[in-house]
Amino acid sequence: MVTLLLQSRLVINKTFTNVDAEFDNIRFCINLVLEIFSRAETFIFDTKGQRITPNIKIVPWEVLPKGEKIWNVFKNGKSYSNVSKSEKHLIKERFNYIESFKPDAEYRGIANYNGYVVFCFENKKIYVLDSAIYGNAIYIFSDSWKKLSKLSKQEIIRGNLEKKRIIHSPNWKRELKKELTE
Repeated sequence: MVTLLLQSRLVINKTFTNVDAEFDNIRFCINLVLEIFSRAETFIFDTKGQRITPNIKIVPWEVLPKGEKIWNVFKNGKSYSNVSKSEKHLIKERFNYIESFKPDAEYRGIANYNGYVVFCFENKKIYVLDSAIYGNAIYIFSDSWKKLSKLSKQEIIRGNLEKKRIIHSPNWKRELKKELTE
């Protein structure tokens, strides 16, 4: 592995393949960068070495920032960085399901994928905010998602500002589909 330190940046010049055998090496490198900088960014390249740019835009704020921890899920103080393989599978399944409805745009905030991701369905005026962290709810807004996404979840709930709040329960797919296909 070749590393290069430039102007407060650590570049790990190593090609990884997204397979189980590489998981520990990928995790080590990302954790190393997170330990030093508290933030990591990854890039995907095709077989010709061309960078693949995902269609995800970044907003300069944390989407649904942490407010007072009001959910029972947070009571055990479990660290989000220690996500199990089964939890990662659930995250991928949830995001793939939402993407199957073909959002017009996707956004993430400055918390990267530790926070919420916004899936915009502009023609329907529906904005779905979901978190990679299982146990957080899905929030659906019908307008002003940029303004509302700067508020904490507690502020949104207290003000009844969401169109719909869907708990990650066995019925979440059906509830979300109903919102996106009406």
